[in-house]
Amino acid sequence: MALVEEERLSAPPSKHLDDIPSGPASPPSESPPQPITIDGGGDLVLRVGAEADGCEQEFFVCSNTMRRSSPVWKRMLYGGFKEARPTEGPWVVTLPDDRATPMLTILNIIHTRFALVPREPALSEVYHILTLAHKYDMTEVLQPWADCWMEVADNAQEKEDGCSLAMLTYVAWEMGNEDLFATMVNKLLLGSSVDDQGRLNTPDGICLENYDYLGPPDLLEMISEFRRNDLIQPMLDVVHALIKDLLGFQVCCKKELQKCDYSILGSVWYGMTKFRGSVMPESADEILESVTELASSVCQVSSYMSCLDNHTKCNPREKIEKIVRKTVRSRKFILGPSHIEYMRKQRLKTGVAPPFVWDPCWVKNDD
Repeated sequence: MALVEEERLSAPPSKHLDDIPSGPASPPSESPPQPITIDGGGDLVLRVGAEADGCEQEFFVCSNTMRRSSPVWKRMLYGGFKEARPTEGPWVVTLPDDRATPMLTILNIIHTRFALVPREPALSEVYHILTLAHKYDMTEVLQPWADCWMEVADNAQEKEDGCSLAMLTYVAWEMGNEDLFATMVNKLLLGSSVDDQGRLNTPDGICLENYDYLGPPDLLEMISEFRRNDLIQPMLDVVHALIKDLLGFQVCCKKELQKCDYSILGSVWYGMTKFRGSVMPESADEILESVTELASSVCQVSSYMSCLDNHTKCNPREKIEKIVRKTVRSRKFILGPSHIEYMRKQRLKTGVAPPFVWDPCWVKNDD
């Protein structure tokens, strides 16, 4: 079995292609794209993109350049697989699942056609270049352009659409940029909701599971667990602790007036009915909305909490809102040792600067 075919059959089908903008669609054409000669003395024809792009692009390349640039291509072309040089006839390798545009960039790099390598590509192009470089284990060939492409990613941080969030997360991961990766993961943590199939979705409805390349394999599982246990459950707990205290006749009123407690309890029920339509669930598993939406909802409910006149100190509103703000702002996703080590190794390949660490010793002493 061919090496690329073997990998393709063992991997899950690519589902993210419809979600990722790749520029304006080309007008339909009956004629296939013209072959592109990367190396005039090349001995190998690559046919790329039949499945990924809907049309096939031919590249004439040097097999030895391919072999030297990627251990995967070395095994593919010289390891006894179907892609190896035939005994007679032209040498043709078909790569239907790879996109032609990012493949062209990578081929230009390894064949030293540097003037044709874009310094400011679109974010989607950077994303697809990195997915191909990862697939063929050749990320280090991108090092001369890594800083320029990281600027593209940095400038795209203002974008809030789900496609950009997903692509930025992977670009940061594969480039080894810990700061950007942590920022994007925390955005996904706060903004993602859960659909009726239990999948994480961005605010504009992009399903994150549709991305084969997003970060570490267990990223979505970690986001779901942290979102549920460290962000949502604490907010539910503070509301229901108050309700249980009031229902259990635990005195909240500073002057120990039961009528004041009844007023607080009634206002809590009214606020939940008005803003949520029902009582807030006790378990985070029942919350489908995003952390940001839940925090806003809890604050809206607390805004209706009231007590007797001249009993302002009895009102738990400020306490609840403070806990909600602290939960959302202070509880950040912490990168694990394996994540940090992976990105450290990626930085050795890409040359991206390590994360900034403030050292008080750097501060000038005026004494």
